[in-house]
Amino acid sequence: HMDQDKKVSSKTFKFFEWLFALVVTNLITIFLIVPIFTAFSAITTLIEVLKDFSTEGPASVIKTYFITFGKNFKRSIAFGIINTIILALIILSLYFYGFLIKPEAIIGQIGFWFTVGITIFFIFINLQLPFVFVNFPYVGVFDGYKFSLFVSFRHFLNTMLVLACFLLAISGIVLFPIWICIGVSGSAFLAVKITDPIYYYLKKIIERDENKDNEEE
Repeated sequence: HMDQDKKVSSKTFKFFEWLFALVVTNLITIFLIVPIFTAFSAITTLIEVLKDFSTEGPASVIKTYFITFGKNFKRSIAFGIINTIILALIILSLYFYGFLIKPEAIIGQIGFWFTVGITIFFIFINLQLPFVFVNFPYVGVFDGYKFSLFVSFRHFLNTMLVLACFLLAISGIVLFPIWICIGVSGSAFLAVKITDPIYYYLKKIIERDENKDNEEE
């Protein structure tokens, strides 16, 4: 009976430990997403923290999050600024072609649908970009986007599952009390679990290629 009680209390403790971690990381991430240019750093931090928690357990949540954010911010600010500029241009373009130019004008229609296409492309690349950044932390800006594009198309089904998690994180706002607690962190945790096998596989391939190059030298 004693062992049984220990197991139950251990499972209960782990559940609440995880719940606390998800709620805390969710609230901090939402707060850090608001300035927009820090959104990429916040999302990559959330993914990295949840990834580490899944293997080591959610200890020192707040301290771990801010240490990771500080480390990621220096390396990811370029991605954040570029994404913010592109997003601003997309919104401006959609407004210009959708509202300022007459609906019957051909140039307006072409411009509007071209911008819609660019928006989809932008979202598509950014679905894998945070995972590329977390799993290959020293990737350059250009290589990061390029690698993300490769993974997005090469592992299309996986990217669609990440998109489902992304849509879940956004649409979950309709259930505000739940969303404010675990809407973003819960969706990110699902995405981490979905993408982990692919990035493990990619790391192994890159390690193998590097070892081959070293042997040849």
